[in-house]
Amino acid sequence: VGVAIGGSVAVNVVSNRTTAFISDSDIGTAEDPVGLIALTADGNSRIWALTIAGSLSVGYGKSQFGGAVAGSVAGSVNAVYNTVEAGIADSSVVGTAGLSISAEDETAIIANAFGGSLSVGAGKTGLAMAVGGSFAVNSIGNTVSSYVDGSEIDIDGELAIVSSSESAIWSLALGAAVGVGVGSAGGSGASLSIGASVAWNTIGNTTESYIKDSNSILTGGGNVSVRAADNASIKALAMAASVSLGVGKGSAGVALSGGGSVAQNVIASTGNAFIDNSSLGSETSPVGSVDLDASGTSEIL
Repeated sequence: VGVAIGGSVAVNVVSNRTTAFISDSDIGTAEDPVGLIALTADGNSRIWALTIAGSLSVGYGKSQFGGAVAGSVAGSVNAVYNTVEAGIADSSVVGTAGLSISAEDETAIIANAFGGSLSVGAGKTGLAMAVGGSFAVNSIGNTVSSYVDGSEIDIDGELAIVSSSESAIWSLALGAAVGVGVGSAGGSGASLSIGASVAWNTIGNTTESYIKDSNSILTGGGNVSVRAADNASIKALAMAASVSLGVGKGSAGVALSGGGSVAQNVIASTGNAFIDNSSLGSETSPVGSVDLDASGTSEIL
């Protein structure tokens, strides 16, 4: 009797916080204003995961029972949960040029898993069982935000508040099993093989840009733009294969095989661009054009 078991599992978690902000501060005054102001927070995360598992088992009995069992599982669990934030909160800013607030994140996960098993049982009664499985579980859930909150802004130029999120998952899971049972003269042979694979992928980001609870936003006639953009894509392939052979010389030969694969892909992201409980411009100093734009694209293949 031969028994072989193989396994390979990887777990990877990324959880970063990237911030650029002004809080509870006075930047510039009417007598001494500052120039151009730019706040930028930029996050970039990558996971590459490759797991491979294999097993081979041979059981041989010349005139007796020969049995073999082989099993292998390979897979990875990968997660990215980032926070990227740029903003001005509870502060006063006075400047002679424009103000730019930007938060950006790019995240990618590449996960490949391969699990394969081969078992051979030979003897007067030959029995073989092989199981090969693989899985890839991937999750992205980032929060990206840019804002002016509870602040007074007095500048002479454009006010641009922009958030963007780019997320992608590439996933491949392959499970394969081969079983061979051979019975010698007057004996029987039987084999069972099972191949299975699972790919489970989710993206759920929150991307937002806003002006909130700010009672004085002056740009000297400059434009105001508040934009949030989210783009997410998942490309997933799950495959399973099994081969079973049962041979009995002069008696029974039985072979059973089964294979199954499951791919579950979900994109549920939120994008917001808004102005709430705030005052833009005044009668004597109106702002230019105001652009509110929230966009999102999703792709699953």
